[in-house]
Amino acid sequence: MIQRTVAALLALFFLAAGVLHFIELEGFARIVPPFLPAPKTIVIITGIYEIILAIGMLASLTQPRLRLLGYGAVAYCVAVLPANIYQAMEGFSNMGLPGDPTVLWGRVLLQLPLILLILWACKVNKPL
Repeated sequence: MIQRTVAALLALFFLAAGVLHFIELEGFARIVPPFLPAPKTIVIITGIYEIILAIGMLASLTQPRLRLLGYGAVAYCVAVLPANIYQAMEGFSNMGLPGDPTVLWGRVLLQLPLILLILWACKVNKPL
């Protein structure tokens, strides 16, 4: 029961983040590392991915496929890590985050607990 509740909260988190990709398109595009092409396109694609992921997670809370969506959420967290690191390295404030290095690097470090929480909530540790 607690795992499903946490999975639902994570799904809502991804949904909100996905919607924010469209509201704050310029801000998200700013943290795409410069070695990647078409920052706005990347932001749009990742926003769509987050929204689809969230809807899938909400629709699958009692289904075995929630584990597969958990893998998708973890893959997403790993994929956006370079953007978080880039923002922390450059130290610029963006989308309500101050340019304080402690906050920005703290955000990077929070990726691991977030990934572990996703794995637990989506029961990724159990066999399909």
